[in-house]
Amino acid sequence: MSHHQDFNDSHLLQVIEDIYAYGFDHQDWDKPLEGLCRLLRAKSGGLFFLDHKKRIFRALGVYNISEEFIEKYKQLGALDATATVMIPLPEGAARAAIDHKVSRTEHVDFYDKILLKANLGYIAALNICNHENYFVGIGIHRGMESEQFSKDEVKVLERLYSHFRRVFETADILERLKQKEAILVHLLSKVPLGIVLVDASLKVHYQNDLAYSLMKQDLGLSISKNNSLLGADTESLKRLKSLVIQAAEDDGKDVSVHHSPILFPSLNEHPLSVTIAPSPIESSLYSPDLVPLYISHPLVASFVSVDMLQAIYPLTKAEAEIVILLLGGSTLNDITSVRGSSKQTVRSQLKSIFSKLNVSSQQELIRYLITGSLNLVG
Repeated sequence: MSHHQDFNDSHLLQVIEDIYAYGFDHQDWDKPLEGLCRLLRAKSGGLFFLDHKKRIFRALGVYNISEEFIEKYKQLGALDATATVMIPLPEGAARAAIDHKVSRTEHVDFYDKILLKANLGYIAALNICNHENYFVGIGIHRGMESEQFSKDEVKVLERLYSHFRRVFETADILERLKQKEAILVHLLSKVPLGIVLVDASLKVHYQNDLAYSLMKQDLGLSISKNNSLLGADTESLKRLKSLVIQAAEDDGKDVSVHHSPILFPSLNEHPLSVTIAPSPIESSLYSPDLVPLYISHPLVASFVSVDMLQAIYPLTKAEAEIVILLLGGSTLNDITSVRGSSKQTVRSQLKSIFSKLNVSSQQELIRYLITGSLNLVG
């Protein structure tokens, strides 16, 4: 094996390393493209995304391509004859796709508006994703004064396909998970109950804003320095841990663990209520080892906004206020006393709330408010 080949192999390994090191961030394909262009003696290159139906053409990463050209490509991408040559080929195919001497007569607009303007004489291309709706591929370029890419150089592109494809797909999956996680956290922050995700040891893995506020107060339940639930009443904490373990083991299928709230006595006359949430709350978005808990307290209902409830659900102001009282654990008598209304009026309003949200009980109402909002994530 020649010294020249050894040199190329070491550079090829560096390109592969850069694909994995930089490629997971879709904004940073530039570094592996630079290594690839140096390896194959190309003056420039890019990773291009084309969606002909939506007429979206953009560079996901570039080496030695001007910002001006990238902006022009967004308008001229439909003329890109590289895609015309490569789209009929399978994923993983690599070709010496463009020769300016051929394009001058066969792809006139492409030649005049792209090749001539950027002095692109020869383009070697690699198909990474060739879907029905869009196409992703790499093009590396040499000037018109240079020479076409050799078969051996094209084979190097083919060898890199599996690495680009693996990183590209994994990066897409990670990006979708990040988006889902962001949506989930946003929605959980809007839910009118404290929500906590715990494991079997009662270590807290997530809490929404209301749960955080509830547990910062002296209401019977708090979080320790090592991020685990602490209860002023040890018996209530033991019962909660037992039910959490049970819920984790049966994957939330045993509905009996969801019915009765566990009450944590506090200095306040009203106990803090903790309920094992019915599974799943979009359980595909968090580990199956985690169990969601609902936390509420009748005197902390002010954390729930009437405006927020009305923005999400088709409730009148009076109905939203009653929902807040229900979520805080108030009984029918409590609501009539607080609102100065007759039982008949409150019953009528409750009937309207249940009808609008298509539920038949307070427990079903709470479950709807949680899972109904979170179903938007899917």
